[in-house]
Amino acid sequence: MSAALALRGVTVGVPDGGGVRILLDAVELEVAVGEVVAIAGASGSGKSTLLAVAGLLRRPDAGEVEVAGIAGAGLSERRRGAIRSEHVGIVFQSANLLPSLTSLEQLEMVARIRGERGAGVRARARKLLAEVGLEAHADQLPSELSGGERQRVGIARALMSRPSLLLADEPTAALDASLSAEIAALLVATTRERGIACLLASHDEAPLASADRRLELFDGALREPSPLRG
Repeated sequence: MSAALALRGVTVGVPDGGGVRILLDAVELEVAVGEVVAIAGASGSGKSTLLAVAGLLRRPDAGEVEVAGIAGAGLSERRRGAIRSEHVGIVFQSANLLPSLTSLEQLEMVARIRGERGAGVRARARKLLAEVGLEAHADQLPSELSGGERQRVGIARALMSRPSLLLADEPTAALDASLSAEIAALLVATTRERGIACLLASHDEAPLASADRRLELFDGALREPSPLRG
């Protein structure tokens, strides 16, 4: 399997009093097409920073990031944004849906931002909503959806751009245990069926246990945790 994401020697530090706190310390990571990699770690350990670097939202202080084989170092912010738009889908902790748009319109907005128009956009949006079990909720506003339904819309929206890489930052944090398991299963199924890569950060057991690989971020380094229960 080829790597949809590669981090090579990625280092990120933040000011801490009179010094610098290292969040990511020469991190090495590859995520293959069709693979789900879960990152665990305490709050403040740098999981969100890792995803921001992986999604070309933040430049590392050192090291290299490759998305779909494209190196991000030295590129303009405009070019990095274009790569992100074409190759990266992001699922947020609280779905971050626009309150005035229906489920269908949330997805269509992604296409419009990419310059896509026409009946094919709406058809693709409806198909994605159907795939996440929300075909009957296409015309509902976020306020009319449950927490799990909103997160499903968020996943469908992230897939609207046909990404190579799906990033999920605490995608089940606002959900109960049953819904967490459903969303985790959906992320895994989506990754494998579409042949994309998924990197997720979580402290919930459901997505961690569902992943192909589980790593822990501790003191800026990725390490193997104790084996998952089979």
